[in-house]
Amino acid sequence: MDNVVGGARKSGLSCAECRRSKLKCDRVFPCQSCLRRGCANICPEGTLAATKGNKVLMAHAQRLSEQVKTMTGRIKELEEALHESQKSKRGGSESHPLLQTPSQSHEHAELPELRTIYDDEVLDISESIGSLSIDVDGRTKYRGESVGSEYFQPLFPPDSCPPQQSVSTDPKYLGLPFEIIDLCNAYPFGLRDSQYTKFLFLPFLPPHARALQLMELYYQNVAWMFDPIVRDDFMTNILTPLYGHTGSPNVNSIHSHRLSVFFILLASGVLYEQSPSSGLLAEQYHALSRAALSMVPIYQDATCATVQSLFMTFGHIYQSDRTNNEARWVLMGVVVRVAQLIGLQRDNAVWGLGQEEIQRRRILFWEIFTVDAWMSILNGRPPAFSINHTDCRFPEDPDLTIKPSGAVETGWHSWKFRYSASCLGISVQHVFNTRVPSYSTLLELDRKIRRLNPPSHLQSPMEASEAGRAWSPEAPRAMQQYAALCYREASLMYIHRSWFVQAIRDAPANPLQHKYAPSVLAVYRSACRLISSLNGLYRVHSQPTDKTWFFWSAVFSACIVLGAIVVDSPHCTLASNALKELEQGMVLYEEGSVPCRPPATIVIQSKPLRLYGF
Repeated sequence: MDNVVGGARKSGLSCAECRRSKLKCDRVFPCQSCLRRGCANICPEGTLAATKGNKVLMAHAQRLSEQVKTMTGRIKELEEALHESQKSKRGGSESHPLLQTPSQSHEHAELPELRTIYDDEVLDISESIGSLSIDVDGRTKYRGESVGSEYFQPLFPPDSCPPQQSVSTDPKYLGLPFEIIDLCNAYPFGLRDSQYTKFLFLPFLPPHARALQLMELYYQNVAWMFDPIVRDDFMTNILTPLYGHTGSPNVNSIHSHRLSVFFILLASGVLYEQSPSSGLLAEQYHALSRAALSMVPIYQDATCATVQSLFMTFGHIYQSDRTNNEARWVLMGVVVRVAQLIGLQRDNAVWGLGQEEIQRRRILFWEIFTVDAWMSILNGRPPAFSINHTDCRFPEDPDLTIKPSGAVETGWHSWKFRYSASCLGISVQHVFNTRVPSYSTLLELDRKIRRLNPPSHLQSPMEASEAGRAWSPEAPRAMQQYAALCYREASLMYIHRSWFVQAIRDAPANPLQHKYAPSVLAVYRSACRLISSLNGLYRVHSQPTDKTWFFWSAVFSACIVLGAIVVDSPHCTLASNALKELEQGMVLYEEGSVPCRPPATIVIQSKPLRLYGF
């Protein structure tokens, strides 16, 4: 009996595929079973090859394979016909776009998904990827777009930089014994199998009264900014075990890493002593601190004291040696890694630690986080810590201030930590994000920074005399006043600087008419505030202002951006005022930063103006 496809007539037997698969067949061909399985074209006589997988998929694959072969042949025929037509019309000088290979036709095409990430504005800015310098021996250094202006010093020839007189930092020239030098050479990781004992350091411990004197210098001149070990902690866990109640030095009951903290605190304190020998003594204490830390490898015996010593050594080098930036940068990376090793980035209240230890760890973490973020911005390199990788809570605030109205205000360190978490950490992400956010995102970050005002007792006068604001008669409090201003204004200056440069470059005649004019105004105003306010502070408290490089670094960068307005946009309405502020800033910088500035910064600062006859 003949079968009619799609008809109603039935045959006496099931189709071949249903018989092979042992399925029920309705005997109306193509049957419903073959229709459901996608093999109606073989029903009723054909069968699928036996497979272990899905038979439907195999049928589809076979059908697609046949279609690909057919279409490939057809494409070749069309290409040959198009090639002949193109040759007859243009003499074969050009190839039709449809005849190019995929790599040729898409060589300059932008991937669709990238177009959803970047827009034209972002592409303009993201090209500012910083600078890479490579010398003839292959030594390489990278600086990102946010880098502090003083780090352009290596661009100038050595003979243009006045030599900097300083005490040698090499332990061999500090009058220390061989054993101490051997330990120093193992810094920061330490000796694996040290045979030395802590009694090596006993002859170098100062009398108790002298130690107290240097401690006071440290907390008066250094700890107002960053305080990784508060005074009570130092007194209870380091000074008292060292000197006991009799005042006689004894190293038996103190860990070598805490001894290291003791020496580096003395080194930082003696820097502020008005004595011809203070520089040499500071380097001796610095070397002793390094040697004490190397008694035990930091990866074997890491504690909070280990991190405190490394972090305070970074701070000491930052204040005492402006020529050794790369050593500071690497050391800060070690600080962060050891901090992560002992878990400072995670809040520790759930681990059952004592309240004293919880407070110590929280203070230490937020001090490191803040410095790491600032150093990343000033060096133009990503930070080691990320705000997204921590849940550490803020420490208790021991410096709460009660206003006459009864309102309670946070102290400097507490405000600093909160600013770092809510503004500085986000600023770092913005600066180092390779997929730069839109300009509107930058303006939103700008507004967020401006909304986080410091408490009233930390607000500094912008001008020499300003109603309701005055510099504190206490130098540490006055320094904190300017630091609060410097944090905000320097952040604004650095996050806007790329857009500021873009506006100056695109519209030198009048950058205020450029679409990035808000960045031009933000950079200009922040630069003026940094200079004017520091000028007021320096007139009231020349010390320790003259040794606080963090302040002078911001003022130096402020002078550079003001100089850019004067030189590159002389017809801009801001240019005349920018020149006045620049002159004030250069005089202030040259006068006030002598004890701490890098030797070539005066050359960098004045050279662009000299080139243009200013």
